Amino acid sequence: MENNNKGTNIFLGVIGVATLVVAIIGATFAFFGAQIEGGSGNLKVNSTTLSLGYEDDVAGIKTNLIPAEYWIADYAAMKQPTEAEVAVLNKDKTPEDEDYYDGNLECMDDNGNEICGTYTFTIGNPSSTTAQPLFASVRVLSNDFSDLWFRIYDENDVEVVEPTKLPASKDAKPEDLELPLDELQQTLLPSKDGAADGKTFTESTPSTYKLVEGKDTEGNDAWNKRTYKMVIWIEETKTNQTATNAGKAFTGSLYFTTANDKTGVTGVIGAQQAVKPSGGHDNPDGSDYPADTPVTGD
Repeated sequence: MENNNKGTNIFLGVIGVATLVVAIIGATFAFFGAQIEGGSGNLKVNSTTLSLGYEDDVAGIKTNLIPAEYWIADYAAMKQPTEAEVAVLNKDKTPEDEDYYDGNLECMDDNGNEICGTYTFTIGNPSSTTAQPLFASVRVLSNDFSDLWFRIYDENDVEVVEPTKLPASKDAKPEDLELPLDELQQTLLPSKDGAADGKTFTESTPSTYKLVEGKDTEGNDAWNKRTYKMVIWIEETKTNQTATNAGKAFTGSLYFTTANDKTGVTGVIGAQQAVKPSGGHDNPDGSDYPADTPVTGD
């Protein structure tokens, strides 16, 4: 297979570098931002050079998270539309129309607080001849949080990775800081020649691949490209979370490889800080905390 490495500043086969910001300032707020770089990375498996296409969407990454219970964060991430989706829903409509959408946007609560962040990524096989196995994991480089969680959904909004707590790095063994995502292990079918939706075929851009559906050698359903949404939130514990989550930081990575030999492509996660005042939050029963009441307790 042809070796196409179109990325710049790529190190050790990095195809997507994502810096996701997670830190809590004060009693109630976490801060979450992002910087993304992309390209295609190559690695050798059984003397054959393989490549993976990778794209990501950081529009759902928030900068001002507050703690939330998992089911509230889940609903806000998966049932509430993005700003772009609302633009489509409300096209040619006015606020007076019965079906005009004026509800909460993705990851927002009734008080305008951000209660989760989303990171969407697509990974695909640009080869037109060779199927590729795919392995994935989350690697925690540093995590000071006590209540940082994530879950992952596929392109059909089906949960593929259940709510998972990111381990604190203090005193942890190295092997405990890598979380295999066995649910994402699969075979990526070859991508046929041509491009999707009239686009020019670009190996490093999976959205340009025509969708291929079929079976792998073991008879499992398989595709040439997959899209996933990672939802990240600070779990509400109904206790004072200042000591366990305030002023903390997290760095880590999403890691993808076509072999389970620890060589592959990586999306890196980092951290920064910002300062915001405290605010209100929805109770599970639908009522609100007062705007000046910390959701973490007294």
